[in-house]
Amino acid sequence: MWLIYISYLLLRRFSTANEQTPKLAAALAIFGFVDVPIVYMSIRWWRTQHPSPVIGGGENSGLDPQMLHALLWNFAAFAAYGLLVVYRRYQLERGRQQLNTLYRTQGAA
Repeated sequence: MWLIYISYLLLRRFSTANEQTPKLAAALAIFGFVDVPIVYMSIRWWRTQHPSPVIGGGENSGLDPQMLHALLWNFAAFAAYGLLVVYRRYQLERGRQQLNTLYRTQGAA
């Protein structure tokens, strides 16, 4: 899936006025779209080659019940970090807008 995605991005990036390249990129995108559920379900369909699902696999799924707490704490920490980054980016953008406004009023005077 990763190679399909990278190939799609490269085809879209380097497409020229040639009519063939966008059509090829669209076909590759459709193929990648069809491939996503196949890759997701492969751990259930072909059990000889793939391990059982760790989360949501039923009994003996591979996740120790005590590890669920650690997983949830990690999810919460990652969400908090993401919110912090978004908030900091918001502050920087507001500061940039204020500087642009100040610069325009100073430049007009």
